[in-house]
This record gives sequence, C-alpha cells and structure tokens, in this order.
Amino acid sequence: MRLLVCLLLAGCVTEDPQVLCSEALDGAGKDPTWWRLDDQLAHVHGVKLFHGHVPGVQLKIETLERVLQAAKDYQLPVIRYDQIADTHRPAIAIAIDDNAIDDWYALRPLLAQYDAHLTFFVSRWYQQGPQQIDELMQLAADGNELEPHTVNHMKPLTYVADHGLDAWLADEVDPSIQVMRDHGLEPQFFAYPFGERNDELDAAVLARVPYVRATGSHCKR
Repeated sequence: MRLLVCLLLAGCVTEDPQVLCSEALDGAGKDPTWWRLDDQLAHVHGVKLFHGHVPGVQLKIETLERVLQAAKDYQLPVIRYDQIADTHRPAIAIAIDDNAIDDWYALRPLLAQYDAHLTFFVSRWYQQGPQQIDELMQLAADGNELEPHTVNHMKPLTYVADHGLDAWLADEVDPSIQVMRDHGLEPQFFAYPFGERNDELDAAVLARVPYVRATGSHCKR
C-alpha cells in the first residue's frame, strides 16, 4: 500500500514512499502564474499535493477558490491525506498549515460549496482558546482532517543541531501528536515545519506515524 501511495503521488520525488512532497499555493494563482498551475491540474495522473498557509494572506482566497473550481472542471476530487492510499484515480489533496484557526473556520462555506475536504496541519495547539479548539473539532466533524505540525513550529534541522534529536522529539513532535490523541484523533501524517527533513528525522518520526510530508528542496534525496 505504501508503494502504491508513492506511485500515485504526482509530487512524490523521494525514494521513500512514506515521505510525501507538496507544492506551495502561497502567492500563486494570478496571471502569469496561473497558466502553470492550471496546466498541472489539467494533467494530474495521480494525487497532486498542494499546501498553503494563512487563508487570505499567504494563501489568497481567490487562489483557493480557483483551484477548487479547476478541480471540479477537470473532475478531480479534492481529498484528505488519509484518503490518498485508497484513491485510484487522479485527485488533489490540499493542506493548510500552522494555526490560523479562525481563518480556517471561515473557509467552511467555500469548502461546502465545492464538497471539498482539506487536511489541516496544526501547530501551537496549546495557544488556542476554547473557541478555536471548538472550531478545530467542527472542521474535523465536517469531514476535514487534523494532523500534527509540531508544538512551536521551530526549524527542525536547526533545533536538532542545537538541542539534539531526542529533545526535538520530546519538545516538538510527541506533544503535538499526543494533544490530538487527547482530543479523540489518531494522527497518521506529520508535516515538517518549513518542510525541513533528513533521513535521521524521518526514521524517528516514522516510528510514530506512518507518513511525513516535506516541501521544496527538502523533498529531494
């Protein structure tokens, strides 16, 4: 099944099928950049992964809506990460990272309009108030996916260099997984802050969850 995931992922460029790769939507979607994004959507052969950050800031709402409309036009379902392994047709998976919970929640009408479900990679869960926690759980109840993105969104390679791997796992990784379990969730994916990864980090994190997600140059071996 893990090999199948890698074969399906149009953006998977690592040799390890447990390491997924995503392309940023931040700052995209306007001419002259739209033609490239539209071309990608027109020629998806597996599951193409995209991600963005604060909706309305880095990830423009019009970009997200344009991607959702193109997916509809090209008959591409918009799926969660946890649906990738069972998807045997072209599709896209969109993730939004970090902790702009109120802005995520405001996307609910747009997502309902397109019958789209996203994966939200959450950092700084401990800073969220009761309202934001309720919003997160409502997003999950809507059919979206919540996954860990560390506690404080520190650069993994720098943190490990300064404090050691065990400290990074204890301070940043394990609590971000446990807080989700405490809320009745069972994480299957982990997104590296800034997309940073190496083989040492992969081995440690993949002992905790089945898959990790990298971005940019960190996708490459």
